[in-house]
Amino acid sequence: MLNITKLENQIIDYIKKNIPERLTHTLSVRDIAMGLASHYKVDEKKVSLAALCHDIGRVYSREDMLSLLKKSGKEYPSFYNRNILHAYVGVIIAQNEFNINDEEILLAIKNHTVGKVGMGMLEKIIYVSDYIEPTRNIEKTEQMRVHALEDFDSVFLETIKDSLTYVLSKNDFVVYDTLELYNSLVINKNTL
Repeated sequence: MLNITKLENQIIDYIKKNIPERLTHTLSVRDIAMGLASHYKVDEKKVSLAALCHDIGRVYSREDMLSLLKKSGKEYPSFYNRNILHAYVGVIIAQNEFNINDEEILLAIKNHTVGKVGMGMLEKIIYVSDYIEPTRNIEKTEQMRVHALEDFDSVFLETIKDSLTYVLSKNDFVVYDTLELYNSLVINKNTL
């Protein structure tokens, strides 16, 4: 069991106070991510902080997210919805509220929704853990959790495919970074 630090407790308290409906999911993501970090020898402290912060941007409405991003000198397409914007806002909150400035942690928070070509293992662990954690009640995720300890790359690719399928089923737009990530993995897999 990981020792919970003062900073981790501050983040958990922030979630309890501001977005209590995300607490169970967040702690579940953290549990899955910590198991993967231990297995793949990724810095568990960084993984824990990234997992705890991955959804903290959900505290704001879409309009407030866009305003906060603009004030921070970052602008994103006006058609981005809360499901995408919260990751970018989460980075700002992690920096401003919790003084987290580690680039790996911030990238894991930023890229946990749409992904990006060239993601590091910490980023991939948060991306996958957010999808396969048990409170999501997605039928195949139990098998994916086991398989992630045996062949992480295939579970990573399957997570991306499922994300794309979901977005398409909602007749929503596909963020270019996700499509580019998927294509890069499929091309790489097919050329090995």
